Amino acid sequence: MTIHKPNISNLSLFHLQVFEELYRRRNVNAVARAVGRPQPTVSNILKQLRDRFDDPLFTRHKSGMQPSPKAETLRPFILGALDILSEGIESTIHFDAARHKHRFSLYMSDIAEALLFPHFLKQMRKKAPHIRFQMIRTNDHSVDRAMENREIDFMLGFLPNLRKNFEHLPLFSTDYVCIVGNKSKFWSDPLDRDGFLSSSHAVGVMEHTGHEQVLQQIERDVEYGNIYMQTLSFLALPDIVAGTDLIATVPRPLAVYSAREKDIKIHPAPIDLPNIEMAIYWRNSIGEDLAKNWLIEQFSTIFRRDGLYDLFGDDVTL
Repeated sequence: MTIHKPNISNLSLFHLQVFEELYRRRNVNAVARAVGRPQPTVSNILKQLRDRFDDPLFTRHKSGMQPSPKAETLRPFILGALDILSEGIESTIHFDAARHKHRFSLYMSDIAEALLFPHFLKQMRKKAPHIRFQMIRTNDHSVDRAMENREIDFMLGFLPNLRKNFEHLPLFSTDYVCIVGNKSKFWSDPLDRDGFLSSSHAVGVMEHTGHEQVLQQIERDVEYGNIYMQTLSFLALPDIVAGTDLIATVPRPLAVYSAREKDIKIHPAPIDLPNIEMAIYWRNSIGEDLAKNWLIEQFSTIFRRDGLYDLFGDDVTL
């Protein structure tokens, strides 16, 4: 039997880049914009790739250009080759944050985006004024795939389920507290375990995060029917409890931040709850680009313990 090997002698770095962009974006016009070439040029590169590998590689569907089984097989090798080339080239280049232009895509919780990220951006505007950031909203079930496909560069949050699949850097640890408004009897009285379990609660539902485990524990412990409402946003909880007699269990930084402007009181959580381990996550890679490595260092520096005290003051326990 004769085995025919694809003729790859004329494949260039640009061929590999077009393949990777097609895999990520599933649209020839979008790829043309991403690589800065006319659409006919990208179409011609795709034709050359098909000829080299004797396979359609990407075919048109209603949902976009779908990779063939051979394209799925090739993709890890092409991605690895691009990573190795990137690592080799960038090892000889000095990264100049003040002049570098790049756009990073990030996925994070509503709390992180509202409370932590503005502080991070303030520092970035000074250090790297030409770097841009885009927040990505995606179905929670597709976050892993979006990271694998490099649609998302970083994820920031309490996401312990991601530790086994992605690189991660712990940033800080904090705890949960309970907040009440002035219509609650616990505005003046201490909140003990019995009072917590028998009271009505407003809870934040954050699926596929570590917070989901805490919600499940509260639902198991409190009396049946005492979960009065569920919201998809932790940020809504301080306003909800400020006008009702409900109790909400939230991360301490949110409670401290909200208590500065809202009529709420903070109590220690009277039941045992796990700590919140905030981390930054990114895709495993043979070689990371200089901009990404530099940004990881900035996350570590800006969100270290002292930086969070600057944000929340001495009354936040970290």
